[in-house]
Parts: sequence; structure tokens; C-alpha cells
Amino acid sequence: MLTISEEQSRQIARLLGLHGPMIVAQVKAYNHVYRLVSGSDIFYLKTYTKDWYGDDLAATGACVEHEASAWAILAANGLAATEVVLACRDYENPLGRPFLITRQLRGAPLTEQIRQPSGAAAMLRAAGAYLSRVHAITFPFPGYLIPGGPMAPLDQHAWQHRCWSARQRQRDAQTMLLSEEANLSPVLVQALESEFATIEQRMGSAYIPPRYTLGDCHASHFFVFNDVDGWHVAGFVDAEVASAGDRGEDLVKFAIEMYDISAYARWWEPFFDGYGGTPDFDLFRLRLLGATGPEFLDSWPGTREQILTHILNAQSWEDLFLKRAG
Repeated sequence: MLTISEEQSRQIARLLGLHGPMIVAQVKAYNHVYRLVSGSDIFYLKTYTKDWYGDDLAATGACVEHEASAWAILAANGLAATEVVLACRDYENPLGRPFLITRQLRGAPLTEQIRQPSGAAAMLRAAGAYLSRVHAITFPFPGYLIPGGPMAPLDQHAWQHRCWSARQRQRDAQTMLLSEEANLSPVLVQALESEFATIEQRMGSAYIPPRYTLGDCHASHFFVFNDVDGWHVAGFVDAEVASAGDRGEDLVKFAIEMYDISAYARWWEPFFDGYGGTPDFDLFRLRLLGATGPEFLDSWPGTREQILTHILNAQSWEDLFLKRAG
């Protein structure tokens, strides 16, 4: 359990240059995120508490560096980005552990704003255009973003994210299938084995050059607002997985969450229009097939068998997103 005491909140307020009272409320656990309110100023404090970080608090200083770098790279390339107001990378701070504080973005999450039907298409077009500019940023090597971008080839003996190499995407998909095959029909397992065996060959070129990839590109992470000249993206929250790699990862993550947003059924049309083009459907579907079961929770109805069969059989965007699994 992690809590912020009144004394700690006063010390953090002083670090932020705030002089009035500050209200602290936890909004998320694992990773822990707190909302800090002082007058009209609203900030978010994030510290890294997921199980895989273990007890090595010092190592989470790299997570702070990583996320701060990811937003700095966006800003340096002229994109609206989350503002980092404090990045504590070591123990010498009121919490005694690394943490990051960012300023609240203008507007509200896309998945909330899209409930306004009159502006839905414009919001989606703006989100697509923003993501296209993100993906236009390239790097010499894949991997987690750091100042200046990844500086060396991947260590083939170290852990890799599937958006870093086609080989790792194939391995992850095959591992997922091995872990789930007991609950799937033999016919479906055989079909997926055949599909997954081709991932590295079919998708290798998608990783060249490595492009800025948000990683956990949930639709709800885009903050949008309406101005006199239309809808705009104020920025994106959560850069914990931001990488140089396969931009298709972002499109898949975005689509998984949009599947259950009924306010605008044909969401992909204005989104891809803003993005500047429609991605290869077969490769998009192949990425989607390799995603793990938990990634579909709360968005895709149906059993795992039904969802995978639905994706496998889809021949068009309409098949994939307008028809229901099962």
C-alpha cells in the first residue's frame, strides 16, 4: 500500500512552488496515480508500483526518465504534449521513491468527448492526424524511448516488447496461443498456428524505420478540446510503453478500445482520414489476432474462442468492427 501523508503533500506542494493548501486524491493503483489540486492548478503524480518492478525502487527512476523523455521528444517535434513539472528520479524527495508529476491536459478524454455526436467525426479526424505526426518521428534503433532515442541495437538476450521487432511479435503470439489453446477448439488453434508462423516474414518491413510508438495507445488516453477553429488534441497521457518500433501497435490498441464505443459506429473512417491513409487490413488483423485475452476485456463481448474466430474470419473493416463476435 502507498499513501501520501499530509506532511508529504505539503512538501510536494513546496517543490511545485505552491503556497496554498493542496488536496490529494488517489485515482489509480498499480501504478499509483494521485490527483493534486491547488486552487485552479491540477496535477497528476505517478509512481511505479506494478508487480514486475518488485522492490527495486531505484530501478523505477529509469521509468521516470523514460516517460519524461517520451513527452520531451514530442514537444521537440512540435506536437502538443503532456507537461512534466517535476521528475524525481531518486530517493531524495518527500516520497522517498522516484515519481513524476505532470500538469492536467486541456479538454477531456476522446472516449468521453465523442459522446457529442455532432463533433465525433472531427474529434476522430484530429486524433488520427495527431497520431500520424507522432508516427512520422523516426529513430535509428528500436526500443524504449530515452533522451535522443534508443542508441544501440536490441540486446537479443534481454526482454523485448512486441512492437520492437517482428520476431518478438511472432514469439509473443505463439506464447499466447500455447497458454490459451486448452480453452480453444483444435480447428481454431490450427488456423492461428498457421497465421502466427508467418508474422516475422510478413511484418518485418513494418518495423523499418523504427517510429515513435505510444505503446499503450488507448483511445481514452487522447485528450481533445474544441476551439474556435475546431477540435484539437491537447496531448496524450501515459507514456510508460512509449517506444521506437512498429506504429501498427498503436492502431491496434486504439481499435480495441473503440470497438465498444457505439456513439460513432464507423469510427475508423474519419480516424484513418485524419491519419492520412488506411493501414493494411491483413497485417492489422494479424496484429489483433496476436494480442492477449486481457487486452480485450471490457471492450469486446464474447468468449475468447468467439473473439478470435470473429477476427480471423473478418474480411473488411466493416466485418471486423460492425459485426459482433459470437
